[in-house]
Amino acid sequence: MPPKPPRNTRPVASSDGKLTQATTLDDELLMMFEDGLRARLPGVEEITARANTRKRNRKIAASSVAMLAICGLLWLDPVYYNEHIVSAVGERHTLTLHDGSEIALNTDSSLRVAHHLRSRHFYLEQGEASFTASHPRLRNFVVHANRTRVVDIGTIFNVRNTQQGAAVTVLEGSVEVSADTDGAHKQVLHAGQTLETGLAGAGLPHTVDAELATGWRHGKLYFDRTPLRDMAAELRRYRAQPIEVAPSLESLRISGQFDIDNIERLLDQLPTLAPVAIQHHADGRTQIVPKADDLK
Repeated sequence: MPPKPPRNTRPVASSDGKLTQATTLDDELLMMFEDGLRARLPGVEEITARANTRKRNRKIAASSVAMLAICGLLWLDPVYYNEHIVSAVGERHTLTLHDGSEIALNTDSSLRVAHHLRSRHFYLEQGEASFTASHPRLRNFVVHANRTRVVDIGTIFNVRNTQQGAAVTVLEGSVEVSADTDGAHKQVLHAGQTLETGLAGAGLPHTVDAELATGWRHGKLYFDRTPLRDMAAELRRYRAQPIEVAPSLESLRISGQFDIDNIERLLDQLPTLAPVAIQHHADGRTQIVPKADDLK
């Protein structure tokens, strides 16, 4: 008796025409499993679409990260370039920055320039400087002198470091001036106005002839009934050798226009303007004394 075929089999024709038995249960289960997988798993088109979506999402995420990084840098406003400008006694320098701003540095001055991503900061460590600001978008223009902070809002202005504070004069436009480094208490200064700051804070703005007050920019010194002690103090800025004034002459008032580049000639002209005499000494000192004392 021929053996019985195994359960769950079906006859199939072989290549030689004989009947063979093949198991069908596993095939049927496999087909059912495959059908289930097909129902649950996405097709090729869906897989491709999902892959493209993931790529787009990754690009968006990368762009977002880059944008956040850029925003962070802008918020931090880091320094990317520093430069230092100095002038010796009697010298004046003019510097044009890459953004078109112009800085004129007066005698015996020191200025540190910090270029930030979205601002420009100028630290007047000593002396005096005049600023003509260009206005690139998103780049503030700020000058610091002692505890004084000057923010340009469209202008040409002059700042002088007075050691205890600063003197700010506006030639064109306006600036915001504060006597504290954080800029919390601001005063707006307009063209033709000046103010001084000191240990007690900022004074009140008052009107001046700004061109005369900043005559050094054109190589001139202007005095209008200026006490001789103040005039001598101004002349000392342009001369390495000391200038001394007799106490009795300190309040004597002088007026006139003088050439910065020839301080010696200015001193020699003083006796024609006031009852004074000039005494030059071997050590380089120059004394301004009453004319009667010069005859002794």
